[in-house]
Amino acid sequence: MRNVLILLFLSLAAFSCKTDRENFPDDTTVDGEFVHNFGEVVQGEVIKVRFEIKNTGNVPLKIFEAKPSCGCTLADYSKDAVEPGQSAWVDAEVDTKELSGEIIKKITVLANTQPTDIPLVITGKVLAKF
Repeated sequence: MRNVLILLFLSLAAFSCKTDRENFPDDTTVDGEFVHNFGEVVQGEVIKVRFEIKNTGNVPLKIFEAKPSCGCTLADYSKDAVEPGQSAWVDAEVDTKELSGEIIKKITVLANTQPTDIPLVITGKVLAKF
């Protein structure tokens, strides 16, 4: 019985993940500045970055998810489909209170593109607070 429940749960999870992708079966292309160097900040500051992702293809762009690489980084993104020629956005915040030195933080954006992963990178230097 336990195995049946696990299989049912996994099937429902897989079905729910596919639903949005099924609504956007065609892939599109994108362009933009996918690396942002914030320069230098003092430890404890919150870095805020907005990435613009231009839909350069012929079908609507849909972002399904934006996954930060660590707990110090938050991400939000355009939830609506973006028509060709228009731009979607991904907002990122990096909390530097536990960071120091050169940093590289990544956000993986999943969309109806090929490849499906769009890597966004935030770099810079966090100066120790005195």
